[in-house]
Formats: sequence, structure tokens, C-alpha cells
Amino acid sequence: MTVLAKYDPAEWMPKILARMAGLDGEARSLNRICKEPGVPSKGVVLAWVKADPDLADQYAHARAQLMASYAEDIVDIADDNSRDTYEVEDRHGNVREIVDHDVVQRSKLRIEARKWLLSKVGPKVYRDKPPAVVDQSQHIHLGGDALADLAKDPAIRAAAIKRLHAGDVEPLGDGHTKNGS
Repeated sequence: MTVLAKYDPAEWMPKILARMAGLDGEARSLNRICKEPGVPSKGVVLAWVKADPDLADQYAHARAQLMASYAEDIVDIADDNSRDTYEVEDRHGNVREIVDHDVVQRSKLRIEARKWLLSKVGPKVYRDKPPAVVDQSQHIHLGGDALADLAKDPAIRAAAIKRLHAGDVEPLGDGHTKNGS
């Protein structure tokens, strides 16, 4: 009996997808779910997803819900300061509040890990910087690091210099231009 035949996707996939989506109260990654005793391996689950377009859609939906849960976790982690400090009583009976820097750093790490994952798995939804946009008038509006990225392209840089010399745009003191570009 093969590993794929040992498990029935009709039985397991609803359970796995519900756990991913957090329908049981806590959204969990496929890695974490598949490490639970008796659950099919991640490879088996992904083979089922690859073989069945309907399962692939359901998996994508559960994954999107998991990412939304991670986004909400970021706010929850940032707002939770319940373990950031603790009280210490000195030998004179004075109580002082001490910051637990390990807890604070761990919270920062948890937030950064989620932010990184969201930016890689869901860049269209969870990006830090807006992309460059060309509007109807063919003006380029740059967001985030898009201007720096464009400046690296020799053809774009040459075209901008040509427009500048032709008088199409006026340079500003900050290296940007006026007149919509």
C-alpha cells in the first residue's frame, strides 16, 4: 500500500483545510498541522492538492485565510504588553517594574517573521510599498522604492535625461522633476 493510498483525501482535506483556516479557533500552517500525530505528511497533502483543481482552489482559500490570520496576529502581538515587564522586590520591600527585553525582542521577531512571510506569500495584498502606476496621461507616479529601481535601468535613465535636456520636465532641487514625472 502506498502512502497516498493509506489516507483518504475526502476524509482528511476538510479537516486540514479547516485547521489552516482557523475554523477550530487557531489558524495553523500546513507544516504544523502535518506534524500532528496521525495526520498525512505535507508531501501527501500537496500531492492531493496538485492532482485536484477543486482541492487546489480550496487550499488557496484556506491559505488566504491563514495569511489574514497572520496579519491579525501582527496587531495582536504588538498590542500585547502583558509579559513585557515583571515586578521585582528589593531587600527593602520596594517593588520595581523591570522590562523583560527577551520577551520584547521575541515579540519583534514574531512580528517581523509574519511580515516577511506575508510580503512573500501575498505581495499584492500585504506589501509595504505601493507599486509604480502609469495614469491615463502617461505620467508615472512612483511609490516606495520604485524610483530607485527605475534609476538602476540605463534605458530609463537615458530617456529621463533626454526629456530633461529637451525641456519636457524641470528638475527640482531634490533630484525629482516637476510637470508630472
